[in-house]
Amino acid sequence: QQLFVEFGTPGVVIAPVGDDRIMVKFDQRRDGCECCVKVLPSEIVPQLPKEFGLRVGQLVVAARDLVIGHTVAVGFATRGRILCPCEDRPSRMIVRFEHRLDGCSGAIAVLPSEVLSPGPLAGGFYVGQRVKARRDLMSSEARLVEHGVGGLILGPYNQ
Repeated sequence: QQLFVEFGTPGVVIAPVGDDRIMVKFDQRRDGCECCVKVLPSEIVPQLPKEFGLRVGQLVVAARDLVIGHTVAVGFATRGRILCPCEDRPSRMIVRFEHRLDGCSGAIAVLPSEVLSPGPLAGGFYVGQRVKARRDLMSSEARLVEHGVGGLILGPYNQ
C-alpha cells in the first residue's frame, strides 16, 4: 500500500463522501499531487489549537523532567512526537516519547509548556546539547562564565 500523506500533515476537511468517508485537502502529498484524499474518520485527527504553537506530528523534546506522581517519567530533552489533542483535558496534548524512565511505554498527556521544538536554535544548537564557553563570558566588568566551562542548552532564550 502506497503512502500518500505522512502522519501529522495539516489538511482541511472539504466534504463528506458517502456514509463512511471524508474528503480532505492536505497541505502536502508525498506524490506531489494536489488532489484531495478520501479518508475514514479514524485516519485523521484534529489539529492542536493555534495557541499551543505546536502541531500534531511535530517532533518535540521534554522541556524539563516530566514527573508523574513522585516518579520522573520522561527526562529533560527526551525526544517525542505529538500524536493528538487530549480529548478529556483540552489544555493538553498526547506525546509518545522515545524513552520513558518509569519503565512504561505509553504516550502521556502534556501541557504545551512541557515540550519544546528541539531546534536548531540560534547558532545551530539543539535542546539538550552539551556546550563549552569559547571564551570568558562577561557582563560589564564581571566574568559570568570562564573560558572552557561546560553547559547545557535548555531552550531558546526568551526575555
